[in-house]
Amino acid sequence: MDRISLLLGTYLFQGLSPAELEPLARSAMTRHAARGEYVHHVGDPADEIYLVAAGQLKDSIVTEDGDELVHTFYGPGMLIGEPGFFATERNRVMAVVAVQPTTLLVLGRDSLEPFLQRHPRVGHPGTGRARVRRSQPNPADRDVVPSIAAGTPALPVG
Repeated sequence: MDRISLLLGTYLFQGLSPAELEPLARSAMTRHAARGEYVHHVGDPADEIYLVAAGQLKDSIVTEDGDELVHTFYGPGMLIGEPGFFATERNRVMAVVAVQPTTLLVLGRDSLEPFLQRHPRVGHPGTGRARVRRSQPNPADRDVVPSIAAGTPALPVG
């Protein structure tokens, strides 16, 4: 797996050079998730951002009525976990589960926060970081799942 190419392919890191990304790529961990395995649950600490290297994930919540509301499916090259990571509360607002066997590149807070401080242009408007902060769902709205990405409605699933 070419970690630097994966990182460069994301909206968050696309403006950096391979040399700038090399320390972050080295510090990232690899995680494998089997089909049906949870990557995290609602309320878990949001101490990582995940980059899907292979496979597919979905994020969802379960309503008070027991219905699953799927928000988004994530495939190769997509980042997941930014809303909770950048939120003040630093907790997960959606559960994430592997839809098929999945390989993830895990960017932990211990290495990512110092990296972001050294590279202030990461996260400027246009990279998504500011957008992620504004779109954090309100935990008080447990029976309504607002769309994190404009135009992407939550879909009820069986």
